[in-house]
Amino acid sequence: IPFLDTIGLQPALEVELIYGAKRVRTIGILDSGSSFTVFNPELAEILGVGDVTAGRPLRARTLGGPIDFYSFDLEMEIRLGNRRDRFPSQIGFFVSRMARNILGRNLLFAHYEIGFRESRQMFYLRRDEG
Repeated sequence: IPFLDTIGLQPALEVELIYGAKRVRTIGILDSGSSFTVFNPELAEILGVGDVTAGRPLRARTLGGPIDFYSFDLEMEIRLGNRRDRFPSQIGFFVSRMARNILGRNLLFAHYEIGFRESRQMFYLRRDEG
């Protein structure tokens, strides 16, 4: 599983967002401190979401202050080796571009066991079968 090595362990995962017949692949950063999964607005545009603010309004508290975003019902697919996992998802979109796409606890943590090994700059995902 890739990670960004510019500032230490930043577990990055390639995901595919699916909205109707449209799909887009992107990289998200696994963030155990985030309750929500939120992506940049240009991905919503590619998926055909006309107005990001038409989604369900939500607000996240961050160290930099509150951030508003809007949630939609989509599907997400994750590929781990030869395995593909696809599931319904509540995905948020920021109104303006942010530094990164966030994979929060509301999604990945509900479907996978997740471990970090800081000394080796590694993390792992294992499908929660129970």
